[in-house]
Amino acid sequence: MTYNRARTARPATVTEAIVPAVLTAPGLGRHADWVVTELYSLHYRALVRLAVLLVRLEESAVVAALRRLPGRQREAIVLRYYADFSEAETAAAMGISCGAVKSHTARAIAALRADLEQQAGAGSSPGTT
Repeated sequence: MTYNRARTARPATVTEAIVPAVLTAPGLGRHADWVVTELYSLHYRALVRLAVLLVRLEESAVVAALRRLPGRQREAIVLRYYADFSEAETAAAMGISCGAVKSHTARAIAALRADLEQQAGAGSSPGTT
């Protein structure tokens, strides 16, 4: 658990947010262990999928540009577009609102576009188009 400014506990991960709700769901009974296992499994598979994608893209210009982004912007882009999280899932994982996810994502895309255009311009030789 982490704490926000008001010193109230909030979940640090999506799993921490979901598991307590699942465990107290009415009628779950003997299936609770299976549901928790599935939730952790889904979370793990998403992380593995993300790791595989990042390894494949390790040397690309996009990854180099992503590394130059501020941390929160990079986190929003990676969760939204590489891990394929929804805005709500990204907001829960980052501990911010959906509006903040949209803002971080929009700023990150603008910064990536500018960075990649600059890299493309620097990579072309003078006199060519």
